[in-house]
Order: sequence, then C-alpha cells, then structure tokens
Amino acid sequence: MLSSKDDVENFGELVAPLNVKYVILAHEADWEWYDFLYRQADLALVLENGEIALFRNAHPVARAYGVDSVVYVENLEEYLELSQTQDVMEHLYILGGGTSVGNYNPMEKLDLVEKSPARYQIEGSQRNHTIFTIPQRVSGEWEYNGQLAMKNLGFMPAFESDEEGGSVVYKRFYYAYLPSYILSLIALAFMGWYYFYRSKQEPS
Repeated sequence: MLSSKDDVENFGELVAPLNVKYVILAHEADWEWYDFLYRQADLALVLENGEIALFRNAHPVARAYGVDSVVYVENLEEYLELSQTQDVMEHLYILGGGTSVGNYNPMEKLDLVEKSPARYQIEGSQRNHTIFTIPQRVSGEWEYNGQLAMKNLGFMPAFESDEEGGSVVYKRFYYAYLPSYILSLIALAFMGWYYFYRSKQEPS
C-alpha cells in the first residue's frame, strides 16, 4: 500500500476494516516520507506539534460489522484499486481466486461485548457475513458459534452471520495457552510444596 502512497487519497477508508479511528505520525527522521497523510480526503488533522501529528479517521469504522458482499482479490494492490469505486466497509475481501457474490448493501455495525481477551459476544446480523476486528495482540484461530473463520484481507476473522448472535472465541487460548498456564501453576505449586517439605525435614 505504501508503495502506491502518492496515488492514495482515501487512506482512512483503506484502514477502516482494521477499526483504525486515529493515525499518529511521529516526527522522526523519515517522517516526511509519510506526508501523503496530509493529502487524504478522509483524514482530519486534529493536533500537530513538533513531535507528532494526529489525524482522525472520518470514514465509518466498526469493531464488528455485517456485510452481504464477498469480493475475491488477488492481492492488496487490487484491493487498493477497488477502493476507488466501492466502499470497502461494505464487502468481505478474500485473498485468492473465486467468484464474487452478494449485494452491495451498507455495512451493519454490530454491538460487541468483551467477555475476556479470548471471548467476545457479538450481536446478531441480518447481513450474510459478520466481520470481527481482532485485537492486535491476538491473532490466529477464532471461531463463531463453532464456525472456523474466513479471513477478511487475509487476517481478519469473518463468518457466516447468525441472526441470534453468539460468541467469538479464540480457540488457541483454550487448547494451547490455557493448559500451559495450568501446567505452569501446578509446577510452581509443586516446587513451593517441595521447598516447604524439604525445609521441614532439615534438622534445625
């Protein structure tokens, strides 16, 4: 995307699927290379001083949203080109070959409740697909009511919608990380017990 920065005027829209509400430009050594941000039609400069420039994304964003249209793109350059003629928040973009399907309807913003960093409750949607913007610190295998995720733009989880809503769950946490945490706690408890037991056995 940055390789085509001189041709981009809708950077806010391009990053809207990531739920980017603000863009910060730090005035470091090469900051002028990013001066294209000042020319974006959908970024509003709200603060600038000698250290940073802060832009607000004027394009609608959502942490979770529903869409009807599925568009197949070969790469992000094609995504960039399509953004000139369609609102990227109205489509699910799948990288690779395939037949695009669905109607071009406005995206449906969905309520989202965080139950834990590995589980979220999402409102039901009337649209065909639900897209979930994952936390940047967590990537990998997500499921929605038991469904494995498709990948919007190659990494954002997307699922067939459920009118009743449901839970989005980070499965790796439960079958990999959580057992590891439990084993670590057991090992720590055993070491503590063993140290206490040995100290009692030693003559005073």
